[in-house]
Amino acid sequence: MNKIWLPLVFLSVLVSSLATSLSAQDDRSRNPEYQAVILNYDKSCFGNNQALPVGKYFVINGAVRADISYVEALLYSAGRADKGYPLFQGSWRRNAEGPRAALFNIPMNHQLIGNAEYDVVIQYFRETTPQERSA
Repeated sequence: MNKIWLPLVFLSVLVSSLATSLSAQDDRSRNPEYQAVILNYDKSCFGNNQALPVGKYFVINGAVRADISYVEALLYSAGRADKGYPLFQGSWRRNAEGPRAALFNIPMNHQLIGNAEYDVVIQYFRETTPQERSA
């Protein structure tokens, strides 16, 4: 039987990526590590309104309820979230046989540009129940 995914929550966060020094941007070619960014769902922001890393790959971490099976992060240029394809799309899928993880992590393999604005859309999905499928 095919699974049907139901979007449970739609969260959009406007992000302003702040400029960093030129020397910090030059370090990206030598250090491809991911910088962790914590999603604060209740406040609709990252951390305590921290800026996203410029010129580096980053990973979005956040809490996930036990009934959520799939989380998707979409990165758009500011104001473009409803007008086309994202600049980058990443996802996390719960392992059906594994433990019920309380956190998700989504690597974002897109380096942000300083002084640019972005929209980050986080979507949470759960599987539909048999009752929802038959309705």
